[in-house]
Amino acid sequence: MIFGLGLVVSGMCRPTKILGFLTLRETWDPTLLFVLLSAVAFNAVSFRLVLKRDAPVHNDKFELPDISANPDARLIIGSALFGAGWGLTGLCPGPALINTFVLSHVFLYMLAVAFGQVVYEQLNKLYLARKA
Repeated sequence: MIFGLGLVVSGMCRPTKILGFLTLRETWDPTLLFVLLSAVAFNAVSFRLVLKRDAPVHNDKFELPDISANPDARLIIGSALFGAGWGLTGLCPGPALINTFVLSHVFLYMLAVAFGQVVYEQLNKLYLARKA
């Protein structure tokens, strides 16, 4: 709820704000950068405080990523696809979810996201079967 409210208040639910940031011309809009930096700063402080606890509130232990793991091809390709979709549409899935029932074209975007997830699941099953 706080995340969604922050997106709405900061204007990050408007695709024009995102595209204004991604378009490096005389009309460049740096507001996304300020939202990003404030989120990173807040997370840097709060993450340290949370990790001082013995366990998370709704789990027996913290499940953190292995920092020694190297990025693999799946991570790099997935990141590139996510970035391409974000850059082409100006919509990240979080803001798109908020706008799903407000803007008609965003509903189509969310259908495309769902379709992409289904395609991924099928391809991932094939990948895991071949790997085994």
